Amino acid sequence: SHDMVVNLNAEAGGVFDSWDAYCEANPVPPPVLKQWREDAPDLARFEAACTEGRDCSGDHALCTPDESGKVRVALVGEHGATNMDHLSSIKAALREVCAEASLYKEAAADGVELDVAHFFAYLWSLTGTAEGASLKAGLRMSWEAFWGEPLTKSQGRQVAEPLWTVAKAVQALQSYVSREPFLRRAQIIVCCEPLWMCVLLHAAIGGARLVVRASMCLLHAFSHVFGASELGAFWPLVR
Repeated sequence: SHDMVVNLNAEAGGVFDSWDAYCEANPVPPPVLKQWREDAPDLARFEAACTEGRDCSGDHALCTPDESGKVRVALVGEHGATNMDHLSSIKAALREVCAEASLYKEAAADGVELDVAHFFAYLWSLTGTAEGASLKAGLRMSWEAFWGEPLTKSQGRQVAEPLWTVAKAVQALQSYVSREPFLRRAQIIVCCEPLWMCVLLHAAIGGARLVVRASMCLLHAFSHVFGASELGAFWPLVR
């Protein structure tokens, strides 16, 4: 029970009668609410482009909506909750940057309107929540539909042998992005998990619109998709 767990590593004189007693003696610190600049420092380069007098009117100007009146953001990653966290950072950054630069005067009170799409995402803990329903509605490509098998056993993965080579994956991503209407026109593409997929995506489309956030081990689940023999083809792409 929890009452026993808190005493497993107890030193002399440090035993607690209960879980509640442990919690009272060790209060949970308040949450750390970071500014977007701390949470997603890569977005600072977008801020600089819009606030330091440089041209911000290119094809992918982040404070300029397309004909839909919104800025298109593509979230590429298997972890739905992490994707939603990144979306919050994007919203905060654009709201502040575009307001300071007076580049989007038509923006609503809560900032630039976004048109959001998800790729390869699982809901995980978001299942049954409003956020999960929103993500599912915006999911344009599932992991299974693109990669051929679920990423993990918990999602139903059964194939023991890898199905892909690195070269084949880069080519497939490049072909898919060129055909997929939303990705082709997205002004920001945020990639996170698995991190090796972001490396392959960068190799496929370059980094002009791509923001990558490293929040996991580089090769986590790599062996689920590629064999160890593919590491030699993967490492040159890490730059």
